Amino acid sequence: MTQIAELISQASKATGSDSATARDLGIPAQMVYMWKSGRKPCPPEDQAQLAHIAGLDPVQALIRAHLERHEGTPKGERLFSALGKRLRQTGAVSVSLIAGLGATSSAYLIRCILC
Repeated sequence: MTQIAELISQASKATGSDSATARDLGIPAQMVYMWKSGRKPCPPEDQAQLAHIAGLDPVQALIRAHLERHEGTPKGERLFSALGKRLRQTGAVSVSLIAGLGATSSAYLIRCILC
């Protein structure tokens, strides 16, 4: 199961269904299905809202989603550099965050933590 699908499942457990989750997000239920199936990408802002509904840290979800969106690009490296301090301050560095990053970004993240 993808990370987004798992996040949707956790949010839907909290709301009772995927349809109720969509209502809470203010979007059509079909959009939740498309995210869950991987047919459409779930925007970072909606990932943060899903995390909040699921009882998870929405800041961590937002940061992770933005880093994933720009992974492997010069913008992604600058973004990671800018958010690295925030990640350490909020404790947002977790196994799930590292697992969601590519090998290059994960290695860079680990180096930042150790420095």
